[in-house]
Amino acid sequence: MLSALLLLIPIGSMTSQEIKDLIEKYQDGIASPREKGLLESWYINYARNKSDLNYPADLEAKMNQTLPLILSLEQKTPVKHREIRKLLWPRIAAAALLLIGLSIGGYYLLPDVKRQQTTATQKETIVPGRNKAVLTLANGKQISLTDASNGQVATQQKTVILKTPQGQIIYQGSSQSSGIVQYNTLSTPRGAQWPQIILPDGTRVMLDAASTIRYPVAFTGPDRVVELTGQAYFEVAHHAKQPFKIKVAGMTLEDIGTTFNVDAYPEETATKTTLVDGSVRIVTNETTVILKPGYQAVVGKSQAISVLKADVGEVIAWKNGQTSFQGKTIEEIMRQVSRWYDVDIIYQGAPSSRKFSGGISRRVQLTDLLRVLEFQDLHVQLSGKRIIIKP
Repeated sequence: MLSALLLLIPIGSMTSQEIKDLIEKYQDGIASPREKGLLESWYINYARNKSDLNYPADLEAKMNQTLPLILSLEQKTPVKHREIRKLLWPRIAAAALLLIGLSIGGYYLLPDVKRQQTTATQKETIVPGRNKAVLTLANGKQISLTDASNGQVATQQKTVILKTPQGQIIYQGSSQSSGIVQYNTLSTPRGAQWPQIILPDGTRVMLDAASTIRYPVAFTGPDRVVELTGQAYFEVAHHAKQPFKIKVAGMTLEDIGTTFNVDAYPEETATKTTLVDGSVRIVTNETTVILKPGYQAVVGKSQAISVLKADVGEVIAWKNGQTSFQGKTIEEIMRQVSRWYDVDIIYQGAPSSRKFSGGISRRVQLTDLLRVLEFQDLHVQLSGKRIIIKP
């Protein structure tokens, strides 16, 4: 199928001077979307054979960091590294150019028959998730943070809740509460995330789609305790005399000076805590472990803890605007897709157990993601808000 791809823009015939001119425009910030697409397309296809040009650092970083993640979407097979490069490059380049082509507004890589199939699925455009959340105050009042104006959103006891132009929700005020401690809840629906909540103690939390965090408006007593469902990335403000604890899926995570990710979706088979920096203690009914940076604790339904070496970049890809498919089955991939695009998944027949690598930007439309998956011989149909996976 990929051999039939049509490249209508003759990037391979571009001269060195034309490339230099594009690089200068790119560096000066005056390149049009089309010119950016041309340069990025040329870079992916030809730069490896032409090292005498001074490529923009951000272009090289963008390609080096995201190309393996976004575009490799290949079934894992025991093939030697050199053979993998030889076999995958045309597919990687084609997929890369497809995604870059989308950024400049065209489907110039696809043959007519494929373009017709794609157009047929675009009667209803399903866009990627966005920043959207609801804040529930102690009295039950709900505030749409998406619609709330910047500045003061609400007050709770002696704490003021602010929203910044960047979307941060900040709790400012006394660390002491008067009377009964009040709790707030911040929730994201499917198809949304919230970029950052700064809790009363200075702890920063990023909340993924279909997730909920419950916390007090002031941390009093010996511990700082919050509750989580779904996925969140924590940068904990460490206070040795007042440990930060997360209640999640029947267990407790305790910070010992920590940056970490918690994946605790109820539809997943296990809760995964991945340590980026510092140290975290994990306590279940069965045992207690202390994680080291770069490791992941996996807790299943039995509450037993398994500690594994983690690919931290893959785990926190969602935080950096990517959906990682690394080592995941189609069912695991589609659960992520379901949460981020707010769609339902239907399988006609038993889902394949094959595992994938790579991933895709969380900014692309759903139809674009599905077209990339189709390169992997997956039979995918979009019908309204449903994705149908066929044998």
